Amino acid sequence: MRALARPRPLKPTSIRRRTTDRRHPIPRIFTTPLDLASIAFDPIAAIEKLAESALFVILREREKVNVRVDGALAEVLSGSVRGAKISGTSWASPKRLTCREITLEVGACEVDPGAVLALRGIVFKRPASGRARLTFDSVDWGNFLTHDVFKAYVRKVGTDGLTFEGGTSASVTTDGRLAFVASWRRERWRCELEARDNNEITMRCASANGSTSDEETARALERELETFFERLVVELDGSELKYAGMRVDGARGRADFNLDLVVNRFPNPVTARF
Repeated sequence: MRALARPRPLKPTSIRRRTTDRRHPIPRIFTTPLDLASIAFDPIAAIEKLAESALFVILREREKVNVRVDGALAEVLSGSVRGAKISGTSWASPKRLTCREITLEVGACEVDPGAVLALRGIVFKRPASGRARLTFDSVDWGNFLTHDVFKAYVRKVGTDGLTFEGGTSASVTTDGRLAFVASWRRERWRCELEARDNNEITMRCASANGSTSDEETARALERELETFFERLVVELDGSELKYAGMRVDGARGRADFNLDLVVNRFPNPVTARF
């Protein structure tokens, strides 16, 4: 009698490989029918888990993601939420927009309860307002200055050919300033940004090429940059972030940006590309 052929070992599927990818782990949020059933009877938990799940998929890297929703059961069932807060650490978007810490908070808002209970996603009925705080280190600051969302703001305001450099030329200085190199009027400039208590910004600029540029040109650039950063508005995949103050801690090498926040829609994990 011929011996039965030994069965070939099954090759791991692509889905299995994805679950072991540390940069893109599949969020273990809806793993069992019991999870789905429990969330279906708790719309607050459903909103929290939907938001966490979307952020896990969107972000290239993240250390912590936490979502908290405030509201009464009856109110949330009708779509009314008293407030929500998203916080996290060490986030990186697909295009390398990074931060050490992030906090996003909105007040009362209205969402589509049908979409939530069907686990289709978070759909805002109208824009939600709140505030945000982003904490940058030197690398984050350089990434921000060269990211597409910042470049879009530069193009929108029109700054007479002003461009910014990232990498090692951008840093959080030990004396509490944000340093960077910018090109303006065919010359490179070393610039330092200092935040004031009244949310105003003071700039210091000097030629990076060692040339003896006149003081008038340097002062003109400083005024240009002060207005530029004080009016900073970043549009980020359905949300608008507007500069509202800053604190730089030179000892920690960190800069905290305070921003006014308007959320028009929650990021779509399929189409988000920032």
